[in-house]
Amino acid sequence: EIDVDHRSYADRGIDKIPQAHMGWAATGIIRRQGESRIANDNKTRLSELRRMKADRAALLRKIQKVRAEKQRFEEWAKARKAELADRQHKQREELAAAQARDKAKTERVIEQTYQPSLDETTKQAEQLKAKIEKKGFVPAIRRVVRGKKDRAELDELKSSINETKGKIDSQRQRVKDIQKEQTEAVARSQAEEAQKQAQGIDRARQRKRQTSKEDLAKIREELANRKGRGRTLE
Repeated sequence: EIDVDHRSYADRGIDKIPQAHMGWAATGIIRRQGESRIANDNKTRLSELRRMKADRAALLRKIQKVRAEKQRFEEWAKARKAELADRQHKQREELAAAQARDKAKTERVIEQTYQPSLDETTKQAEQLKAKIEKKGFVPAIRRVVRGKKDRAELDELKSSINETKGKIDSQRQRVKDIQKEQTEAVARSQAEEAQKQAQGIDRARQRKRQTSKEDLAKIREELANRKGRGRTLE
């Protein structure tokens, strides 16, 4: 049974270059004369189709190159974002370390400047309070006079304690407020930097996409034209 198919090799998915049939007459001419019109036409056809296949392969490589460039761009963008994120993370770590040192320095100043007098005043207040609360036989007049004097002294000690604690709290709050401003300033700066980078990458991506789109359109148009010429030869 003979299977006849009117479709070309390309339509049938056969990777083969078509040629004109070499019958016995053409074969005889080649034996006698060394060449024939059909043989020459086949050679020309083969040469042209090979060239067209090579050109098509070159165009396909260009398409792959355009797609590879797009992938490389995305990898570059991802690397730039990771680089910025790493650098900003290090900035935050350095700020946190510096703030910890400042906080420790403040605590040392408090310990050296305020804590000794605070401890001494607290001790005196506790002793005086115990004295006031101590029970025993004391004449009424002396008890009233001494108690009034001791309570006045205790109030002064308590006032001094509260004043010292207020100074300590003020020192700590000042450091806390400064560090809060530093943290917020760094956060704003980093957010602006990240936004600026993202906008720059997006603009570059849009330009890259437009260029790639134009290049692919040209390549596909050329492929279509060469495919048409190839079908004419087939």
